[in-house]
Amino acid sequence: MGNDLPGGDGETSAARAERDSAAYRAVPQTDEDVAIGRAGSTWADRDDETDWEGLYDDDGG
Repeated sequence: MGNDLPGGDGETSAARAERDSAAYRAVPQTDEDVAIGRAGSTWADRDDETDWEGLYDDDGG
């Protein structure tokens, strides 16, 4: 099958991604992890005078 991962176990990429994602969510988070996730950002602290559009071409180069 085209979606099988190497190793011949028949597990598709989507199935493995779902299993990995579920395992990640099950990992106990530290208080610091929770605080970082709740902190949020207004992105104002990253605002500067850089002209990003001027630095990059429209064609991606």
